[in-house]
Amino acid sequence: DEEDGDEGGADELLPFGSVVAVSGRSVRVTVSVSAALAARLPLWGLQLRGDAEWAVRAFRPKAVAILREGERALLQAELAPADGATPRVLSGHLGSPRVTSGHLGSP
Repeated sequence: DEEDGDEGGADELLPFGSVVAVSGRSVRVTVSVSAALAARLPLWGLQLRGDAEWAVRAFRPKAVAILREGERALLQAELAPADGATPRVLSGHLGSPRVTSGHLGSP
């Protein structure tokens, strides 16, 4: 029965962290998943404070550095807008589309 199966897809955003500091395109984020996993995700979706709840902007994390592992892992990354638009990151919540191991980037 399809109702018992996993119906989530690429359009489902799985929350995994928050932006804690911003300087230009560089952000520091805390994540609630493995820092190594978060660093390998090819796309981060950000729900920016002040935007509608359904509005999510896609960014490609570049030059990701793991600053702290553990329960409240801390990463720093440069964000490149996936759509080429000028970023407006002040603060927000991180999420990622559901991905399989074949979609993860190389470390």
